[in-house]
Amino acid sequence: MGKTLGKNLKDLRLKIGLYQTDIAQEFGVAQSTVTRWENGTQDPELKTLEKIADYFNVTPDFLLGYAAVAPALTVREKQALNEFRQLDDGAQFQTLGFMKSLKG
Repeated sequence: MGKTLGKNLKDLRLKIGLYQTDIAQEFGVAQSTVTRWENGTQDPELKTLEKIADYFNVTPDFLLGYAAVAPALTVREKQALNEFRQLDDGAQFQTLGFMKSLKG
């Protein structure tokens, strides 16, 4: 898996403006683990790979390099992302907390 997975993960992360620490917090791992995933020196466990794919709205096949194209953001997702990016760090943190609470 390695390099392709790492490159795709990093590309997706940067595309939406996240830091490695954001990914680490989301998946309950150390930031150094995310670094190893992106460098291709360690692969996430299968369950985590599936969660990463769900998080970025892609398939595991895309992350692993078997599918060439990531699905595009919907209009609603683009609108939400644009609004989110205009918030300061504190408001972004609060918004993420609120969104997580909606998942139940």
